[in-house]
Amino acid sequence: MKRFIRSLTTPLGPLTVEMSEIGLRYIGTRKENIDVRWSDPYDNDDDDRLSAVKTYLADYFYGREPGRNDIPLDMTGISDFRKRVYSELMKVGFGEVVTYGELGKRAGYTGSARAVGRAMNMNPYLIIVPCHRVVYSGGRGKYSLGGFGAGPDVKRFLLRFEGHDGKEIEGL
Repeated sequence: MKRFIRSLTTPLGPLTVEMSEIGLRYIGTRKENIDVRWSDPYDNDDDDRLSAVKTYLADYFYGREPGRNDIPLDMTGISDFRKRVYSELMKVGFGEVVTYGELGKRAGYTGSARAVGRAMNMNPYLIIVPCHRVVYSGGRGKYSLGGFGAGPDVKRFLLRFEGHDGKEIEGL
């Protein structure tokens, strides 16, 4: 299967984007050699393949709700549980948060907060599938930061960017 990897410059820093013929396979802060190209050396239309990702990120970092996410995701090898949880998570809008337990309920898996946490940690689609919006319930309308595969500093940056502060989310 053909694929390519590129680096995009964002306010968060450089993001590595990996695309396949199916769609987006990965976007995140992974550091690696970004000189990989499509296996066909004459295929230089990768900007067309990246255009939906670039548009989505531009809208996001301009503080606009990116709207309907029409970025095709290559979910090869991802379990049905994770697919369902990611699908529900993509309904959580810019500036909103949801707890691990609530996200599990929305996906049809009551009592699955820990499994949802593992799914968030394995999310290969930073920002596109907004796992930074999933927090621990601290009770009484308070939340705590929780873990994050890209690191707590990235989660803090994204939540603050979306308008959250330490009054609402402990550890922010």
